[in-house]
Amino acid sequence: MAGRNLDFDSYKVYNQVQQVKVLTEPYDLTNSDYAIVSPGHALTISAPAGNAGRVYIIKNTSPDTPFDVTEYSLIPIVPPLLAIVHFTVPANSCVHVISTGTAWEDISASAGA
Repeated sequence: MAGRNLDFDSYKVYNQVQQVKVLTEPYDLTNSDYAIVSPGHALTISAPAGNAGRVYIIKNTSPDTPFDVTEYSLIPIVPPLLAIVHFTVPANSCVHVISTGTAWEDISASAGA
């Protein structure tokens, strides 16, 4: 289905259709990803620098397993406990994050509530 372009008194609203990626294993997020559904599988994400304005919606469908979203690194991190954790996706929840260029910020409706 193609998106629609609506015009409200010269204020244009674009209805974009985004792909949804449903995971079956741990995954490295890419620049073409937007909405991700994971049953508790860990994710890696690129550094926030160079990604200002990029938004991801991440749904965790596991009823009892939260998972961390760590920074992707070309160099294997040993031990893995030193990986940079940007945020955790709680069990049975959804988070919306955006890069400010210096950090990944949780912009979910419940963030900070």
